[in-house]
Amino acid sequence: MRISLIALATTCVACSATGPHTVSPDSIAGTWNQTSDLTPAGNELGLVITESGTAVSGTASRPGLPVSGLLSYRVSGQYQRPAISLTFVPLVNGQPVAGESFTYTGQAVDTNTMVLDGFTMARSEIHPDQ
Repeated sequence: MRISLIALATTCVACSATGPHTVSPDSIAGTWNQTSDLTPAGNELGLVITESGTAVSGTASRPGLPVSGLLSYRVSGQYQRPAISLTFVPLVNGQPVAGESFTYTGQAVDTNTMVLDGFTMARSEIHPDQ
């Protein structure tokens, strides 16, 4: 019995030493807001994503940062747990700007956090239909 307790205590200590384990979510559908590397004015990227299989799509905006009327983006990409690849196409007056797309890659760290090319996004809402 004493040996069993020692083995159990050793196992518990070993498990706790590895730190918390996070699991990437089954889906990244929802509303996300940038939480790191904001512009000096505090402008953040907002993202609304829907998902169908591994394909994701949605819209993004960066309020308060008008660049020739540019305030929003059309977003498409892939989520293959935990890897994320999102391509942003800028919109001016609701129309895509040809040849001006860019892609962010990263991963879903856990249910409420994704990291894309060095900046962090936090989920503020999970879409109920996903």
